[in-house]
Amino acid sequence: MLNELTIEITQQCPNECLHCSSRSSWGSIKVLEPDRIFSFAKEAKALGLCEIALSGGEPLAHPHFSRIVSDLQSLGLYVVLYTTGIRQIDSKRRSIDWESEPV
Repeated sequence: MLNELTIEITQQCPNECLHCSSRSSWGSIKVLEPDRIFSFAKEAKALGLCEIALSGGEPLAHPHFSRIVSDLQSLGLYVVLYTTGIRQIDSKRRSIDWESEPV
């Protein structure tokens, strides 16, 4: 039975920390497409998945972050976010409704 899954949804991150295990950088253009993430999650849900963690890079930098969270929540999954806590995502900054559902 699969309880938890962590997915690095982007390699983009503003920090470029030396200790980072994902080799992320602000200039990276590597992202997983939302449909692919949903497909992984749907298959994992069939194996008993309850919780999915979104990581990266900085997951808030993903251009479809809000859609990804909504899609995962529609499967009944508890979504965990591993973030740097830096919300400055320059012109890509998005509005997220943190009140509607736990993220």
